[in-house]
Amino acid sequence: MPDHFHLLIMPKKGFGISSVIQKIKSLFAYKLRSLGVKGTIWQKSFYDFGIYSEEKCREKLDYIHANPVRKGMVEDPIDYRFSSMNFSEQLDMID
Repeated sequence: MPDHFHLLIMPKKGFGISSVIQKIKSLFAYKLRSLGVKGTIWQKSFYDFGIYSEEKCREKLDYIHANPVRKGMVEDPIDYRFSSMNFSEQLDMID
């Protein structure tokens, strides 16, 4: 998505979600600054949602994959260039 992104992550033991997100934002901002990007890159906060079941995980993943379709960017989620669905499809072929 051009104005936001979604992640499904599970921090390693001993790492909190806030510190992981802070590190991701920091590294990404550093890289953009090195490319000459100026201005605000990130909003100050983020939204997290704890997932405690496989069903809820699938629901969130489906939501993420459908996002570019809802925004009218593509007709099929698989067509979104930056979608993890492309990677998921490759994994399904391995099984």
